[in-house]
Amino acid sequence: MTEEALVDHIFVRLEPQIQDYVEVRNPKTTAQFLEVMAKFEERYSCKKMQGSRNSDNVGRRGWNQGRMSNDDDRRRNW
Repeated sequence: MTEEALVDHIFVRLEPQIQDYVEVRNPKTTAQFLEVMAKFEERYSCKKMQGSRNSDNVGRRGWNQGRMSNDDDRRRNW
C-alpha cells in the first residue's frame, strides 16, 4: 500500500469535522498526515476540556431546582 493510499484509507474513517480540517491541508505523505492530525488535536482538545456553555447551564439549572423545595410549595398553598 502506498503512502497516499494509506492516508486515504485512514481519512475515510475520521469524523466529518476532522475530515474537513485535514482535507483543507491536503497531506500527501503519512508524515504530513500525522503532523496535521497532531495540530488538530492540539488546537481542539483544549476546547473539549474547557467544556461548552451548555455544561455551565446544567450547573445553573441544578442550582435553581435545588432552590425550589417542597417547603416553598407548601408556603404558596397558604
